[in-house]
Amino acid sequence: ILVKNHLSKWVGNPFKASLLFIHFLVLSPKYKSERSIKLIALTGVALHSVLWFWHSSGRYSFLAWQFSLFLTFEFILRGFSFKEGDFNPIRLSNILKEKFKDLKGINALKVFYRPFICPFHEFFREIKPNAKVFDIGCGNGLLLWMISSFRNPLALGGVEVSKELVTNSNTLLKQFDNEKIILHYNGKEIPEEIHQFDTVIMNDVFHHIHSDQQQEFMSNLFSKMSSGSKLIFKDIDANEKFFLIFNKLHDLVLSKEIGNEISLRTCKELLTNAGFRIKRLKKERTFVYSHYFIIAEKA
Repeated sequence: ILVKNHLSKWVGNPFKASLLFIHFLVLSPKYKSERSIKLIALTGVALHSVLWFWHSSGRYSFLAWQFSLFLTFEFILRGFSFKEGDFNPIRLSNILKEKFKDLKGINALKVFYRPFICPFHEFFREIKPNAKVFDIGCGNGLLLWMISSFRNPLALGGVEVSKELVTNSNTLLKQFDNEKIILHYNGKEIPEEIHQFDTVIMNDVFHHIHSDQQQEFMSNLFSKMSSGSKLIFKDIDANEKFFLIFNKLHDLVLSKEIGNEISLRTCKELLTNAGFRIKRLKKERTFVYSHYFIIAEKA
């Protein structure tokens, strides 16, 4: 009965269930963290295990849940990367909330909390002031808006498969005085206009391209980019099997499709085969999303 009572509190309360999920996530071998936070998670699980067979209510249960809450706060704080100064996720989220305060529901969540799961600071690090930036799969123009706000580019460009989002992007970016070319993408031909830009970015777009078309896409991109231009490529690492599940669920809920993610190593090979010269590689995890960046150049 004691076990049943305590387990019912685990799964019957979504808040508590989420806290306990974080315990097991932190203890997972796939989750890289300091020993101290893993020890906290182990202690929390031990406390709850004792409660199964001893006392499932009262001050003992309160103590265990307080410990779980402490672990969750530690997990959240360590999940945020504050080393980026002005580009830390809390500041970016607050800026977006102020700019897009009229958004409601799922659209608001997708915009306001995007900085917490996407390491935007890496884009800002690589994009120099006065660059000419072209975003493949620019969506509603959010990333281009942030780049224009923080990096003062000379020109903005982008392509998007949704005509509605192309319109939204143009509306969002019209406040800036720089040159802008936001085009509808037919899913096949990369526009010739990309040749006018010195920096091309791809943010979580490549895994929406069918697997048997990915190498062809990279080769076409290389042929259309100008010599000396830079590619800033970010996507989800398929090699991180455990964390990949969360991106699959993310895409299924928000995009209603299952992506074709590839590993960092495979992506590097595709880029190299296309003719790109690899300048820098980086892997970064934000909560349950495992990202990788590849900075490449067309020599």
